[in-house]
Amino acid sequence: MMPDNPEGISLWKQVLPEAQLERESISRPKSPNPIDYLTSDETQKSTREAYEQKNNPIEYAQQYIFPVLLPGLVAMLQKAKENNCFERKQFRFNGLDFLTLYLYQRRWTKSNDEIPVKQLADIPWVTKEWAIRPRPPLPLSLQWTEEEAATKLQAYWRGFSVRRQPEVQELRQWQHEWRLYNRGELKPS
Repeated sequence: MMPDNPEGISLWKQVLPEAQLERESISRPKSPNPIDYLTSDETQKSTREAYEQKNNPIEYAQQYIFPVLLPGLVAMLQKAKENNCFERKQFRFNGLDFLTLYLYQRRWTKSNDEIPVKQLADIPWVTKEWAIRPRPPLPLSLQWTEEEAATKLQAYWRGFSVRRQPEVQELRQWQHEWRLYNRGELKPS
């Protein structure tokens, strides 16, 4: 049952302008340079106080977190595309590591210093954490590029195909017996 509408305007035409206004207010940036704005101490104190007073997490996320996080996510997706992560099931690219490094480096752009961090292990708190809980090594399938893996497989296959030839097997058997004889484990026949 439809509610009575004396003006004859459909419900859709009433809801649409409200939704467009809300969408525009969400997509509009709140500050000209959010990274510089967020990294200043005064802003962080006033931000916390304003957040505690308003206590509206959606507005806080839209105003203070998304302007910093979204460019990092875009950069992460671009880097993942460069590393062909969308074409394979497993890959060496770690999105969380990239995002951590990206955000940590952007933290230093406020001052005109060189970015002191080039790798994740250069971040002090990461070094401390890895000293307590070391990461397991990546499997070789993730460490090698496709070219390196192809070279290793080809070398293995060439070695295997040569070792199975009868002449080579005979030579290897003789070498084994010779080593045993030199160690004194085999008596001369």
